[in-house]
Amino acid sequence: TGRLGTRSGAGAPHGAPAPGSRATPCSSAGMCGMVTRSASAHRDYTLRLLEVEDYGKGYASLLAQLTDVGDFPEARFVEVFNYHGQCPGAYTTIVAEHQPTCKVVATATLLVERKYVHAGASIGHVEDVVVDAAHRGRGL
Repeated sequence: TGRLGTRSGAGAPHGAPAPGSRATPCSSAGMCGMVTRSASAHRDYTLRLLEVEDYGKGYASLLAQLTDVGDFPEARFVEVFNYHGQCPGAYTTIVAEHQPTCKVVATATLLVERKYVHAGASIGHVEDVVVDAAHRGRGL
């Protein structure tokens, strides 16, 4: 998929819903087939692409558990979010949303780099991996 959650319009995700996926009260359906509702221990979490609304669901606070995010107001978050959206296939950020609280509690970003070596092959870098302290140890 390679693109992030929403591009235009508040809450308007891109892509089509995955077959058999279920929308939840906290998230939109149709995030490039990334919506999952797994059984047992993970039933309270939805794995999906980052959305612009996730800033208000604690995304910056979550990243602050990993490193110093500096001065990162919502306007700057939206600027970075939109930049990533202009580079389809280069940035993919996923989040785990805790359904009972509607908070983003885990995230990771895959950055795909096209190389000048190895016949122009692509390699991936996994960045900014963090799980909220209250949700660690649950296999997220």
